[in-house]
Amino acid sequence: MRRELVGDFPIQDAQQDLFNMSYYAETLAAFITQASTPLTISIQGEWGSGKTSLMNLVVNELKKSSKVKYEIIRIEAWEYFVGNTGNSLERFALSLIDEIISRNTDNKLTKELQKVRKCCGIFFSKGISFLGGINQLDTATIEDIKSFMGTNELLSIIKNLRKSLEELVEKNNRLHEENTIYVFLIDDLDRIEPEFSVKILELLKNIFYIPQCIFILSVDFEIVIKGLKKRYRDYLDGSPFNYRDYFDKLIQLTFTLPINSYEVEPLFTNILTEYGYWENRELSFDDRSMIRDLLRLSVGNNPRKIKRLANAVYVSYLLDRKTSKFLDSLKKKLINLVLLSIQQCYPEIYQILLMFPDYPNWTEESLASYLFNFEFNTFVEDLPNESAPLWVKCLFKICLNNIELKKSIPAIKKLFEFLDDLICENHKYIISQIIVLSSTTNLAPKIQYNGVDYQNNSFTQFRQGQKLVNMITPMANAKILDVGCGNGLTTIELFNRFNQTAKIKAFDISPSQIAMAKKNRDSHLISEHDIDFYVMDMAALDEEDHFDLVFSNSVLHWVSDPYMVYKKIYRTLKHGGKIAIHQGGAGTYKGLHEIAKMAYTNLGLSEFYNNWSFPAFYPSASELENLLTHVGFHNVSVESVESNGTELTSLAEDFAKASLIFYYERIPEDYHGKLEEEFLKLCKIHKVNYFTNRLYIFAQK
Repeated sequence: MRRELVGDFPIQDAQQDLFNMSYYAETLAAFITQASTPLTISIQGEWGSGKTSLMNLVVNELKKSSKVKYEIIRIEAWEYFVGNTGNSLERFALSLIDEIISRNTDNKLTKELQKVRKCCGIFFSKGISFLGGINQLDTATIEDIKSFMGTNELLSIIKNLRKSLEELVEKNNRLHEENTIYVFLIDDLDRIEPEFSVKILELLKNIFYIPQCIFILSVDFEIVIKGLKKRYRDYLDGSPFNYRDYFDKLIQLTFTLPINSYEVEPLFTNILTEYGYWENRELSFDDRSMIRDLLRLSVGNNPRKIKRLANAVYVSYLLDRKTSKFLDSLKKKLINLVLLSIQQCYPEIYQILLMFPDYPNWTEESLASYLFNFEFNTFVEDLPNESAPLWVKCLFKICLNNIELKKSIPAIKKLFEFLDDLICENHKYIISQIIVLSSTTNLAPKIQYNGVDYQNNSFTQFRQGQKLVNMITPMANAKILDVGCGNGLTTIELFNRFNQTAKIKAFDISPSQIAMAKKNRDSHLISEHDIDFYVMDMAALDEEDHFDLVFSNSVLHWVSDPYMVYKKIYRTLKHGGKIAIHQGGAGTYKGLHEIAKMAYTNLGLSEFYNNWSFPAFYPSASELENLLTHVGFHNVSVESVESNGTELTSLAEDFAKASLIFYYERIPEDYHGKLEEEFLKLCKIHKVNYFTNRLYIFAQK
């Protein structure tokens, strides 16, 4: 059995090649050895598809050549552009020259190369672009360049720089009496902003496109198109422009990884066999056929996703061996695999299964918080007919309310068919026992607000909480629970509303919020015996028949399973106990989310938000009333208060701190501040729709 999980590392040689990529590497290397230079090749494929692995295999083939010496130079593009610093392109260009210099042994030639390097440094350090021209520079800089290059004309400078590099590379070959070709492997261009990818391509084409140089890039065509549209929109506004033709001018050969031809099932089953998940030869032909279809319907042929799924399966297996030992048959192990496939690729469906494992008994009532009024009047392949089980219709309705899930309805339906084939009876018990093993690898977010930031940027939420507090009729000596108390200021308002006679327990998932709440309580000279602030996850709420009132302000729209949460709240109330809750309703902040989308699009971050929707539960008043009635509440009242948001003077700033945090989860940390800055800038220059719909909810047990 393996002692380590599969790592996400590119393969280094043919012995590690499990997808038969070597054939493609040999073909690409043969092309390179016969092609004339200069040459630029782009290797295209989605993240995790094996672009770096193919590069490594190509290099191994080139090294076998006896006629040509290939100098391999690896450049990680993202290292120069992380943080989007102003001198990124300059540092990148100089690194290429430095790599050539480091491979030269002649002092005279080195001095000439250093001269070219210095001129390049001046050229790029002043922020010159290929469109802006030499007129961007000050007189002194122009004279410096002229002294090096003999001209101050932009095109002549570029031409002379390229010519100088070409002559020096040629001299180096003559000096050493060998045919040396510099092969630059420029990786991870899809990890930087698209506009910078275009700048790199233009740099290579305009200055480094010289004989004896080959550039192999991992860059996707769609990334380049995004960069071209952003980089040249000011110059080409209203002009016909064929981006494909422009791409073809920069790239001489496009090689797309044949990911659809990868045979991933043997790799996957072999990994799990070596982990000891199942015995060698335990799988029948039909089992392996099912696994092949399961992978195709979930993670696809992406090697990175395949490895991640295998690791998740193994972790669940290790947990089972330490606890229940429930995975004692091949059938149960296959059920576990299906559930993990759903978790990895369709997390929204997995979350519902986690809370409602008895899917054959799903009803519209039990899934009220996930279903909306939706008629089957939109074309979707293989819609359920009238005789289909109710749970199948519920599954379709869940998917039809989500753009990305809607596209995957046939695949999701097939995965549930696998479960049906594997589980003959007692679905609830079997899935409940198995799904808990995979919950440890679930990526459902649990956002924790920073107490100090929230204290300074939560005036909107505080105003909304005050309104809720003032709608409550106080009683003497009440026992109150505050769910998601935040910085505690609204809890203190609630305490005062009850004439400081109530005993309040208040929890939040964020330790820094609780620290701030305790500080605010102390500043108001309130005893911890009157308001007990503590850290807890909503999932751990298990008290029964204890509270007269459960209060919550601006929290429950963040929960992933509102039915489960309201059920827990119901159980924790005494008979006759009440709830007073405020949360967002249907359409809330739609305009602000549109501005957030504009902001991340402007920053070239759209690809990070593919297959993502904002994780909030914003129901209509009638939908929430139905949900509460189904939970068991009576005397239900849900007041929907709609407004244009103008009464909330800091709404944009408060949204930036309270809601953009969910957007940050998708992007590198370096871009968090940039996204907030771009969002607030757009809020100032655009006419923003600040529509809000707040639900004030009251009911009794």
